[in-house]
Amino acid sequence: GFEQITSIYNKIQTEFLTFKFNLFDPNDTQFDLFYNQLNHTLCDIDQKLYQILDKDLHRILHSPSHHSFNALKLLARYENLHIKFFDSTEFLIDIIQWYEKEELEKVKIIYNQCRTTPTIERDHPPTI
Repeated sequence: GFEQITSIYNKIQTEFLTFKFNLFDPNDTQFDLFYNQLNHTLCDIDQKLYQILDKDLHRILHSPSHHSFNALKLLARYENLHIKFFDSTEFLIDIIQWYEKEELEKVKIIYNQCRTTPTIERDHPPTI
C-alpha cells in the first residue's frame, strides 16, 4: 500500500539529489531522460494511490458493519487530495446505492417485526 508508494518516492528523491545535471549542455540528455522517467513514475504513483483509495472505499462499503456516513467522510478526505485519477462521482454513486440498500434493509426489518401485530389499529387515524 502506502509503504510501496513511499519507497518509490524516496527512491526518486534520492536519484534526483545524486544526479549531476548540466542543463546548459545541449548534448547532455541525462536530465531529459530523468524527467521522462520521473513523469512516468509519478503517473504510476497516482494510479497506485487511486487503487488504494478504491480498495479502502469498497472495503468500507462491503463490510458487514459499514456505514455510508463513514464512506462519505473518507470520500471527502480523498477529494481534498485533488488526485487527477480520482473521480469521486463513481464512488458517490456506490455510496448512495449502499445507503439506499441500508435504508431498505431497515424498513424490511421493521415491517417484518410489525406485520403480524401492527402498532396502530387498522382504520384508525395516526396518533401523534
